[in-house]
Amino acid sequence: MMKQDTIAVITTIYRGDNVAFAREAFNSIINQTLKGFEVRVYLHVDGEITPEQNLLLDDFRKLFYKIIVSRENIGLALGLNRLLESLADERYIFRMDIDDISLPHRFETQINFLEKNPHIDLCGCCSTEIDEAGRVLFQRDYPEFHHDIVARLPRCNPILHPTYCIRGSTMRSQPLRYRPLNLNEDLGFVFDAVATGWRVHNLPERLFCWRLGPRFFARRSLRRSWIEFCVYTTGCWRLWGLNYRLIWPVVRLATRLAPKSFMARIYQSSLRNKILGRVKN
Repeated sequence: MMKQDTIAVITTIYRGDNVAFAREAFNSIINQTLKGFEVRVYLHVDGEITPEQNLLLDDFRKLFYKIIVSRENIGLALGLNRLLESLADERYIFRMDIDDISLPHRFETQINFLEKNPHIDLCGCCSTEIDEAGRVLFQRDYPEFHHDIVARLPRCNPILHPTYCIRGSTMRSQPLRYRPLNLNEDLGFVFDAVATGWRVHNLPERLFCWRLGPRFFARRSLRRSWIEFCVYTTGCWRLWGLNYRLIWPVVRLATRLAPKSFMARIYQSSLRNKILGRVKN
């Protein structure tokens, strides 16, 4: 009998995660239309979790291929690195956050694209942003092709992190790890991927529901904004050297220092899609 192809789904849980949202996320993995692949869910438990969360993991015990537990909270970046280092030889690696929802055809659609485009190493997709009640807040577009993604990189993060589908062979031959960057690890990963030579792509289909919690803008502290500025400036310097693109991190930092209510209006307006600048060919 031929060995079945496998995919990995890497995700994490910590004490602050919502049990109801996590249940939706796990069910969205179970309800995928993907056929012909064994789905291996790798979970990192980041420190002590609540009794309700332990009961949730018991309910979904059959879903998990491997659970890695850190006795103390080590953060998202180091937790994801522990998962990446524990992977076997899976053909594709999917990211997913525990409060988001993958639409039923997400895995199938992203894998079909990568199967037909062997030169692409990582693909994301467009998304629907939802609130805690599941109501639609915004339809988010992202630039589709590699050259457009790289062009937008100095001004914004052009790939939604939990939508990643990564070619397993690329992760093994050109391995990347997350840098602990205080909620900017996704941005650092994209810069590192492009600098390493990975080819990236976004599918124009909306295959993912990304949940914005009430603390989304409250978490944008001065420290986080400064680290984001440093990631952008060092990333742009690494890719282009002394260049006009370095003005964009300054603009972002100035925007970050604006009142949070102003930031929320900008984020949920059509302006952000214009900044992302999805190109329709």
